[in-house]
Amino acid sequence: MLSNNIHKLEKVINSELTSKILKSYIEFDELLIEINTSDLIDVLQFLKSNDDCKFKQLIDIAGVDYPEEEKRFQLVYLLLSHENNLRIKVLINFEVKEKISSIVKVFPSANWMEREVFDMYGVKFENHP
Repeated sequence: MLSNNIHKLEKVINSELTSKILKSYIEFDELLIEINTSDLIDVLQFLKSNDDCKFKQLIDIAGVDYPEEEKRFQLVYLLLSHENNLRIKVLINFEVKEKISSIVKVFPSANWMEREVFDMYGVKFENHP
């Protein structure tokens, strides 16, 4: 049953956000989507407000450092839909000096998480309070 819901979710997201999804795949019963940094706010607002998604809780923002990669850093946004009992990971890859939009206006709990990512990796979030 869970697997069917994840596949349905993947279809909905890919059809609604066609131009914003670089890649989507399912791993360990979780949907992962890769997007450009410029699409972060739009994608998260969609995932939070769309009736088929309802990802209303930001669980965490994880930073990853791949020193050998051209786009060295990755942020992983982990979201939860209580209503649908589903999780999703939204991934963005970016270069060292690139600024990332703060998502505090979409998920106020991101305030502290963005501070932690800044402290650990030096990632600067634009419009962070």
